[in-house]
Amino acid sequence: MSMKGNLGAIVASSLAVSAGLLLRKLYKDVTLLRNPKPYVDMETKKEYQETRPLDDVIFHVLLFKWRVLGDGWLFQLVLKRLNSSFQTWDVPFAELGQDAETEVLKFCKRWGVSVDSENWLWSKEPKEYETMNEWFCRRFATEHSPERNLGSASVVMPATATVTWFQNVTEMPRILKNDRFTIAGVGIPDYEEYMSHSCALLYLEPADYHCFHMTMAGKIVKCELLNQNKYSVTVKPYILSTINILRRNRRAVVVVEDKSSKRIAMVIIGGVTVDSIRLDPALQEGQNVNKGQYIGCFARGGSSIAVFSNHTLNLDSHLSPVVAIGKKFKLSVGRSLASFNEIVSD
Repeated sequence: MSMKGNLGAIVASSLAVSAGLLLRKLYKDVTLLRNPKPYVDMETKKEYQETRPLDDVIFHVLLFKWRVLGDGWLFQLVLKRLNSSFQTWDVPFAELGQDAETEVLKFCKRWGVSVDSENWLWSKEPKEYETMNEWFCRRFATEHSPERNLGSASVVMPATATVTWFQNVTEMPRILKNDRFTIAGVGIPDYEEYMSHSCALLYLEPADYHCFHMTMAGKIVKCELLNQNKYSVTVKPYILSTINILRRNRRAVVVVEDKSSKRIAMVIIGGVTVDSIRLDPALQEGQNVNKGQYIGCFARGGSSIAVFSNHTLNLDSHLSPVVAIGKKFKLSVGRSLASFNEIVSD
């Protein structure tokens, strides 16, 4: 064999080895991401995992874990194209030539939403939804609504979500293994007042209820949409060790204050293909709001909400044992999350 032939064989062999290593790494990362750590569902007291379709996982590994496109103009161009495919979610099924029931049930199957008639908690039947976003931003039937099922704690869940609880804000960089995960520059007024107090990071799966509600009663002292000119990265928990989604992503900052100057700051965070934080138009600074009041919704995809306090918060007593063993928990919107300077339980 000639020297040229030997060189070609060596290059081909090296490429084959590299491709093999790359595929093994892809398999490993996809497997890990598709099998996230379980959380404790507080309704059933059982452990569950988020449903993650294979094609969605591969997409996340390449775009966000490996960051093959970086975070510059090419990445933004791809996200723009990706988001454009979801614009039809506001177009009526009838105009798209689609059957509402078929499309809603297809979504349920893909993301693990129960379609059991006994567990159908929503205000409409699948065939009655006019658009995909009407379904995605679906509301509960009256008897199941958070407004009718509020917990007794000072602070309730703003959404149905999986919760990571932190004893104070300064712990977040250490626990998340990201020194840049801070609340400075997020848009919370006087953020220093929140640093020594407990906080929660909520992750909403695509299957979850995607409306959000006021976490306590009081007056709105801050309500602002921020970073709306840049498409967001994923909010799935694996990203938190490398990116501070509190500052990187599109978000709304809503701060409510009670009569004793206790404040709760909600950072409502858009995620990839979500990026549509739809605040209730009636929500304005200076407005008085009730605990559990509807204040908006996410359109398209999973999302996140962070909850901060400028006073000491005690986690609800039925949640503390779960946190004590290092577990995340899933809690329904409107249920008791924490109280100021007291421990209560539903």
